[in-house]
Parts: sequence; C-alpha cells; structure tokens
Amino acid sequence: MQFSSFFTILTLALVVSAAPRTQEKRKNVDRPDPANTNHCPGESVGDADTCTFESQSQGPDTRLEHIVGSPVDNCKGGTDDIKTTVGGDTTVSQTWKYGVSEGFSADGGEELPIGVSFQNSDTWSNTDARTFRQNIDMTIQPGKKAAVVAKVLHHTFLGRVRLNYGDPSGEPGANDYHYVWYNNGVGSVQPTDDVIYDQRIVNCDEDI
Repeated sequence: MQFSSFFTILTLALVVSAAPRTQEKRKNVDRPDPANTNHCPGESVGDADTCTFESQSQGPDTRLEHIVGSPVDNCKGGTDDIKTTVGGDTTVSQTWKYGVSEGFSADGGEELPIGVSFQNSDTWSNTDARTFRQNIDMTIQPGKKAAVVAKVLHHTFLGRVRLNYGDPSGEPGANDYHYVWYNNGVGSVQPTDDVIYDQRIVNCDEDI
C-alpha cells in the first residue's frame, strides 16, 4: 500500500513539473514612462518591440543651410589675401523634433537623439541621408573666413510615434499581443536632393 502511494505521488510530481509554465503579463503600469521614445529599439532603454512614425500632416517645405566641408580663414594676422579652394562634402540626415505642433520650426526646437530611427508606416516613408559635394575658388581677405553653404530643401511632417510592446504571455495575432502607446507631437525633417550652393564670407569673430 505504501509502495503504491509512493508511485502515485511520484506520478503527480512528474505531471506538475511537465505542465507548461505561464508568464505573467507585464502590465503597462509596470513600465516607467512607456510613451517615451527612449524605449525604442536601439535607444537607452530599448525594450519596445517596434517604434513606427505615423504622419498626420505634411508641413511646408523648408530650405535649411548646411556647411559643406571645412571653412577656411585668414585670421592669423597676415596682410595678404588668400586665394584657395573652399568646400568638400557634407552628409545631411533626417532629423526629428519632439513636443511640436502644426507649423513647427524645422530649424529650431528640441531634437531627438542622433541615430534614432523609426519604422515606415502607411502615411510616411523614411528618407536616406543625402551627401552633397561642392568646391568653390574663393579669395579671402585678411580678417575674414569663408565657407561653402548648401541650401537644401527639406520636407516636414507632423505626426506621432507608435510604440509597440510585446506581451510575452500572448499568442501572435491575439488582440492583446501588443500594448500600444503613442508619443504625440513628433516632427520629421527630411532632406531632399534639391540644393542651391552659395558662399559665405564673414569676419573672424563671427559665426558662419
């Protein structure tokens, strides 16, 4: 009788140990500041499955200026003009603004960290970085510095970032498989290939 009871207990133990273990769902309240884009993949926290930018409106195109190559100065106390080639190349990437609204300034405001990127959505398509090259022969007088400037046309979009968090206890395709949060008031500033080159000469104590 005791021998039989031992096998009964052993069988129950094996059945319990073989039963599938369930993971407790992670509630939104357990994740600090879930709408913050630092949860996006590749960022400081990076625990969201995906982050997708959803455009809600397209704003006016804006031409922004970018220095091409390195400026050249004649600021060493000399008295002769310098005749030289100024320019080189520069790469212009897409930038992101947050806490913005309709008509936001493409060249101002707070930017999201360099390197942040979001997946494409039905309302928006990501733009690759653009590289611009130009050299100009210039004469730089004493007390002056010069640079080549690329005036690049940028598209602007206002929208939001959708953050998707996977539920480890859910099944793919289930309604609650992802917790969804939104970070509103995000702006996308995208460079185009439309560029006008110019030169700029300023005093040595001025910013180019």
